[in-house]
Amino acid sequence: MAERYWLAANQKEAFGYDISNLLSQRPLFKNSPVSLFNPYIEGEVLMKVGGTLQFSLNIK
Repeated sequence: MAERYWLAANQKEAFGYDISNLLSQRPLFKNSPVSLFNPYIEGEVLMKVGGTLQFSLNIK
């Protein structure tokens, strides 16, 4: 339980705009570092990514 809390807190700090857009079902910004990874929200708390890691070298 505490682990999920800290994961969610760190994600919110690093990707707050992306999480907000996903929760509101709005598109992500094109320059978002996670936009290539098909992100989604699990349980209204954690952001996860789908697909493969073929684009992982594009992270800046």
